[in-house]
Amino acid sequence: MTSFAGKVVAIVGPGGERVRAVAVAFAEAGADLALGTQSRAQDHEFAMASIANEVWVIGNEQFLRVMDSADTAEVEGFAEETWGELQACDVLVAFVPDPSALVRVFAPRMGPAGVIILVAAGDEETGALAAQASDLASLAAGVRLETVTVALPGEEAAVLVAAAPR
Repeated sequence: MTSFAGKVVAIVGPGGERVRAVAVAFAEAGADLALGTQSRAQDHEFAMASIANEVWVIGNEQFLRVMDSADTAEVEGFAEETWGELQACDVLVAFVPDPSALVRVFAPRMGPAGVIILVAAGDEETGALAAQASDLASLAAGVRLETVTVALPGEEAAVLVAAAPR
């Protein structure tokens, strides 16, 4: 497995087992995590807080930002906190239906070595991301943009593979 020791990974989503599996996999590979909610819904906050606690137990630096990932101003605040607390972001993993604000805000800060991974669950989400592909690619500003489908338990390794340096 690729080591992510010394790397910072931002993960944004609603919580749940898919997000947990990816967050824990990155933490176990050595990454520090910036966690953000997909929305301000209480269930998203509680689910992501549970993931933050699990990462804390592993021993990695982490923080959680409750936000609406479609709101550019809130994503700006999350990015500022990520760079302020963790000094970088090497990988952004987005489990959200519309990652435009995340890509728009994070890509210019990450630079060409950064990787943005858009995670879809099944054909419907993959199709929705594919429909946005050209717009997202133009927002990515030279950052590597990957789309990964994670529909079954155990497939979280695909996200780590997509994030690995090339």
